[in-house]
Amino acid sequence: MTGLVGIISPEISSEDRDLKHLISVAAAEMPTNPSWQRHSWTSPTNDCGLVCFARSNASPTTIATSGNATIAFDGELFGVEVSRAEQAEHLLKQYLENGVNELRKIEGRFVAAIWDQEVKQLTLITDKFGSKPLYYATSKSGFAFGTSITSLRKAVAQSAEMNMNGLVQFFTFGHLWNDDTLYQAIKVAQPAACIQFDGSDTSLSLSQYWRPSLTQRLPKVESLEKIAETLTSSVLEQSRDASGLGVALSGGLDARTMLALVDTNSINPACVSLGMEGSLDQRTATQLAALANCPYHPLILGQGFLENFREHMQRMVQLTDGHYLSQCIVMPTFPLYESLGISKLMRGHVGELLHMHKAYNFSTDNEFNGVNNEASLTEWLWTHLQSHLTAGVPEPVLKQVSGSDFKDIGEKSLKVSVDATGHFDHPLDRLSQLFLDQRTHRETAMSLVKFSSVATPRLPYLDSQFISAVFETDPALRIDEDIQAYILRTRRPEFLRPANSNTGAPVGVSSIHRQICYYKMRVLAKLGVKGYQPYERLGLWLKRELQPLVRETLLDERCLDRGVFNPQCVKGVIDRHMKGKANHTYLIMAMMILETGFRQAESGNTVPTS
Repeated sequence: MTGLVGIISPEISSEDRDLKHLISVAAAEMPTNPSWQRHSWTSPTNDCGLVCFARSNASPTTIATSGNATIAFDGELFGVEVSRAEQAEHLLKQYLENGVNELRKIEGRFVAAIWDQEVKQLTLITDKFGSKPLYYATSKSGFAFGTSITSLRKAVAQSAEMNMNGLVQFFTFGHLWNDDTLYQAIKVAQPAACIQFDGSDTSLSLSQYWRPSLTQRLPKVESLEKIAETLTSSVLEQSRDASGLGVALSGGLDARTMLALVDTNSINPACVSLGMEGSLDQRTATQLAALANCPYHPLILGQGFLENFREHMQRMVQLTDGHYLSQCIVMPTFPLYESLGISKLMRGHVGELLHMHKAYNFSTDNEFNGVNNEASLTEWLWTHLQSHLTAGVPEPVLKQVSGSDFKDIGEKSLKVSVDATGHFDHPLDRLSQLFLDQRTHRETAMSLVKFSSVATPRLPYLDSQFISAVFETDPALRIDEDIQAYILRTRRPEFLRPANSNTGAPVGVSSIHRQICYYKMRVLAKLGVKGYQPYERLGLWLKRELQPLVRETLLDERCLDRGVFNPQCVKGVIDRHMKGKANHTYLIMAMMILETGFRQAESGNTVPTS
């Protein structure tokens, strides 16, 4: 499934705007492939228009009607006794019969829109974790929504106004937060959203039908077993349809645990990994695939990564509406998924909740142990969650935001998100909820949009029963490798032996053993030993092979005169980076991605989509 777009215009008239034309214009901006199937529906009274896109003619119907209600559906439901082709009808039927309470029982990765013709009411629904982005905007004539921001900008005239909150968040945290986008008029639906627009009085109501909660702390063994059981159930459910199944494999904890729980006696998913030639990730992935007796396909990241970099960046920006800071590493890998016939790709996102010492910038440390109140939590978060894109930059990055205002906006955005975790008391529970709300919903979901262009992502860790079991577990068990070491030891102990590429040590060994292996790994990396280098050398490539693209994108008059970036900052950043006076790799990439997105929004959907 690939996305949907819709417009509600209760006051439309033949002299005003033609709804079918409007929805057609908006749909034309969806980042689709010419081979994808399009389903369209317009209400009998010409006040609601819906369009869904399917990846192929074999995809299930995405628009269904029952009585006065019509649903547009994009995604998958898990654990329901209906075929994929009947899932839209199933969700509509359950919602009409049982209302929002029924949504709490549903597992899946989806977005949906339900239009009730009788009462003129639209209901937008996202899955419990908001793993597929859904944007919405109000206008003078009605309401518009869709899985692509570019399509909404065609339907909502005032949406071109930039959102300074979103821009500051992007440069402060490396991705957007809360419900902000880069455009003032457009918002993103929250996880477990139930958004209702009343076509009669144009009122809008927002609510969430589910949030993780804590009713008990289970004893150690009971909680470990419950996590193992719920994760096993989720993996088996999401790998049940084995045709075209692939596993994104690495040398870390999350992907290996996921693969260990796949019933490889019955199915043999294709394992695919990405890394430098001879890297520990590749070596460990090779061993894990062999233990699972699954076919293994390594993707070697070499100098060829730079081939067609411009086109890869443009396509990535088109898919994510310029809302995702990416190195574009995975874009050249998509042809392999297609050549292998991988139509469903299992990925280990959100497994970090089981070992929060390795959760990107959310990772716990010794300082976190001292967090014991709201103030100390907020202070720790502000220090650790910043991306440091603007570190060492003396000039204001944004033309309309001073340095003090920049910091103030970032702190206010953080406060809003921290307040939303107040239903938990323990600092690690609040950090974990924040990880779900911001990292998973706002950053991971953007990454998955890219993969969705070639395959349907399957995320076993994004299961509400599993997540609930995680929150019931003693926080002390959720810091290190304890949980996944238990799962592997009790399910597939042979998966403990291959080294964890994050530590260099087998899983479940003593902390001293891990420290020694990690130190050895760091020394070998500093010495430049083959196989211990990072994925890429993007900073160097921006100075050399990609320098013309950098200058063409950021020093062009369109960028400097746009009024978004401070021209003095843009010139200074490029000059310092190219002369080796500072490392502004990710700041340059962030600026290029945003500027490319602005140009695409102005010119329309002109990037090749095949």
